[in-house]
Amino acid sequence: EDLEYSEEQYKKFTDLWTKVSSDLVNTYLNDKDRKNMVTKITTSIDTWKQKIAESTWDNIYNLFEQNKISISSFSAAEEFKVSVLQMIDEMKDKGEKEQFDLFVNEVWKKDLGRSWLPYLLDKNKISKEQIAEIKTKIDEETGNPYTYYGGIAFLILMVFVIGSIIIKSRKEETVG
Repeated sequence: EDLEYSEEQYKKFTDLWTKVSSDLVNTYLNDKDRKNMVTKITTSIDTWKQKIAESTWDNIYNLFEQNKISISSFSAAEEFKVSVLQMIDEMKDKGEKEQFDLFVNEVWKKDLGRSWLPYLLDKNKISKEQIAEIKTKIDEETGNPYTYYGGIAFLILMVFVIGSIIIKSRKEETVG
């Protein structure tokens, strides 16, 4: 909520600054000070935007720390995706099923799934494809039957079932 408020204030300020900056600096500043002040304000606006972005990813990283889950640091969506995928692989390699379950149930489904991922999507800070890639990896590790491998197994089963039906119907035709 605080982050959204900060973003709203940032947007309002930048919109206002865009509208009034030239009139404001031309009216109240001399030529010498004008360029310097505009540069300072523009730099401050850029810093503000950067701090909002850093705060977003820092807050998400803290979710992992609070749950005592080790993950590489990240400061953008692609780094986040890579860090989570690597973390899952490391948990699997080390046989840390309890840690993995903690990640899935507490961090991914609750904290990230309920608030952060919708927020990140809404603010275009992460793509649906990046989330889907993480979700697919989680599904593979949890044995979700709707994963890629589950889909292949289902197709193989269907080929056998259909094949059995065809063979049975041909046998009945030759007998009858």
